[in-house]
Amino acid sequence: MQYQISPKTSKGAGLPHSLFILNLIIVHLFASYTMLELGYGKQVILIPFVSMILLAVLWFKAKQLRDANTDWFVAAHWLLMTKRARLLLIFYAVGLVLGGFTYLMVGMSPLKGGDVTTIALRMGAVPIFLGLLVTFVLSGGSIYDSQRGVVGQKIVDQFPPSADMVVLTNAEGAGDSTADSHPQDHAS
Repeated sequence: MQYQISPKTSKGAGLPHSLFILNLIIVHLFASYTMLELGYGKQVILIPFVSMILLAVLWFKAKQLRDANTDWFVAAHWLLMTKRARLLLIFYAVGLVLGGFTYLMVGMSPLKGGDVTTIALRMGAVPIFLGLLVTFVLSGGSIYDSQRGVVGQKIVDQFPPSADMVVLTNAEGAGDSTADSHPQDHAS
């Protein structure tokens, strides 16, 4: 649903998504590259743990905003960011399971060669990379939505808006007859 929001609210709603993307870029991209260039290949497994610590801080902030009497639109976007974080954690878990399974299977193989840990790390990195890509794209879209005043219907159902929120369009894109909306707001 699209709501009428102020520029200050828009900026505040985009902040959690920007912080989430910053975590992805700095922790995963730059730290991984730096560790691999310096020769700390096996320590790269610590990167998801560092990211999880940062996500926990963001999650705690989202809970504070949801519990406090703050701007509903901003709190809704913080809640949306926690959903992206949860999705990333699922990809971390899949990567851990796949990496662990690969380590056990390759380690028990009589035909194994090379470094079993490196093979397992690379297999575990595939779903994590996919998760990073998916959550990065979703969060980028959420930044755009926060600028337009848009919140998904699932978030609205889970965390109902305050009474003072002015709806510009509903979930189907039909305009509210009392709201002053622009034709480009209805284009999808």
